Amino acid sequence: MSLQLQKYTETSLVDKQLIQKAIEYMLVYNLSVRQCAQLFKIPKSTLHRNFQKRKLQDDENQYKLLIDQLTTLL
Repeated sequence: MSLQLQKYTETSLVDKQLIQKAIEYMLVYNLSVRQCAQLFKIPKSTLHRNFQKRKLQDDENQYKLLIDQLTTLL
């Protein structure tokens, strides 16, 4: 089995709920990606990629909220 196929198989088997739980643990307990990946037995790259997506989404939501608040003040 090639390395790329093996990585794809590993990441496709990871449950999305497990990834979300790992991200929540990272945020609540201030754990690193490496620590959480080891704790939940998730590939580090998968966890990091999903954490970055979550962070970007949270930032977008904060900007939208800020814009809404500013428009109501005007």
